[in-house]
Amino acid sequence: MGTVWRAEDVETGNWRAIKVLKPEYARDPAAVARFVRERNALLALHHPNVVSLHDMIVEGDRLALVMDLLTEGDLDQFRRDH
Repeated sequence: MGTVWRAEDVETGNWRAIKVLKPEYARDPAAVARFVRERNALLALHHPNVVSLHDMIVEGDRLALVMDLLTEGDLDQFRRDH
Protein backbone atom coordinates (compact mmCIF):
# COMPACT_ATOMS: atom_id res chain seq x y z
CA MET A 1 0.00 0.00 0.00
CA GLY A 2 2.96 2.31 0.47
CA THR A 3 6.47 3.10 -0.59
CA VAL A 4 9.10 3.52 2.10
CA TRP A 5 11.83 6.09 1.71
CA ARG A 6 14.93 6.76 3.79
CA ALA A 7 15.23 10.42 4.79
CA GLU A 8 17.45 12.50 7.01
CA ASP A 9 15.92 14.82 9.59
CA VAL A 10 17.94 17.96 8.87
CA GLU A 11 17.29 19.38 12.35
CA THR A 12 18.53 16.36 14.33
CA GLY A 13 20.66 14.50 11.77
CA ASN A 14 18.70 11.31 12.50
CA TRP A 15 17.65 9.01 9.69
CA ARG A 16 13.95 8.17 9.40
CA ALA A 17 11.72 5.89 7.37
CA ILE A 18 8.99 7.73 5.49
CA LYS A 19 6.09 5.51 4.43
CA VAL A 20 4.09 7.24 1.69
CA LEU A 21 0.65 5.92 0.80
CA LYS A 22 0.57 5.12 -2.93
CA PRO A 23 -1.60 7.55 -4.95
CA GLU A 24 -4.01 4.83 -6.09
CA TYR A 25 -4.82 4.07 -2.43
CA ALA A 26 -5.02 7.73 -1.40
CA ARG A 27 -8.33 7.98 -3.30
CA ASP A 28 -9.78 4.92 -1.52
CA PRO A 29 -11.49 5.88 1.77
CA ALA A 30 -11.03 2.36 3.19
CA ALA A 31 -7.29 2.42 2.45
CA VAL A 32 -6.91 5.89 3.97
CA ALA A 33 -8.77 4.72 7.08
CA ARG A 34 -6.43 1.72 7.36
CA PHE A 35 -3.40 4.02 7.04
CA VAL A 36 -4.77 6.26 9.80
CA ARG A 37 -5.44 3.19 11.98
CA GLU A 38 -1.78 2.20 11.50
CA ARG A 39 -0.81 5.68 12.71
CA ASN A 40 -3.08 5.38 15.75
CA ALA A 41 -1.72 1.94 16.61
CA LEU A 42 1.87 3.19 16.43
CA LEU A 43 1.00 6.15 18.65
CA ALA A 44 -0.52 3.82 21.24
CA LEU A 45 2.43 1.41 21.32
CA HIS A 46 5.53 2.19 23.32
CA HIS A 47 7.87 -0.78 23.30
CA PRO A 48 11.55 -1.19 22.44
CA ASN A 49 10.64 -3.74 19.75
CA VAL A 50 8.20 -1.43 17.94
CA VAL A 51 9.28 1.53 15.82
CA SER A 52 8.25 4.95 17.07
CA LEU A 53 6.05 7.21 15.00
CA HIS A 54 7.43 10.75 14.78
CA ASP A 55 4.93 12.47 12.51
CA MET A 56 2.12 12.08 10.01
CA ILE A 57 2.30 14.27 6.94
CA VAL A 58 -0.82 15.27 5.00
CA GLU A 59 -0.30 17.33 1.86
CA GLY A 60 -3.41 17.41 -0.28
CA ASP A 61 -4.19 13.76 -1.03
CA ARG A 62 -0.68 12.58 -0.07
CA LEU A 63 -0.27 10.85 3.29
CA ALA A 64 2.98 9.77 4.91
CA LEU A 65 4.14 8.33 8.22
CA VAL A 66 7.54 9.32 9.62
CA MET A 67 8.98 6.48 11.70
CA ASP A 68 12.25 5.20 13.11
CA LEU A 69 14.53 3.75 10.45
CA LEU A 70 15.86 0.28 11.20
CA THR A 71 19.01 -0.69 9.33
CA GLU A 72 19.92 -3.91 11.10
CA GLY A 73 18.46 -6.22 8.45
CA ASP A 74 15.18 -7.36 7.13
CA LEU A 75 12.19 -8.47 9.17
CA ASP A 76 11.56 -11.63 7.15
CA GLN A 77 15.13 -12.84 7.70
CA PHE A 78 14.90 -12.02 11.42
CA ARG A 79 11.65 -13.99 11.64
CA ARG A 80 13.21 -17.01 9.94
CA ASP A 81 16.29 -16.87 12.18
CA HIS A 82 14.28 -16.74 15.40
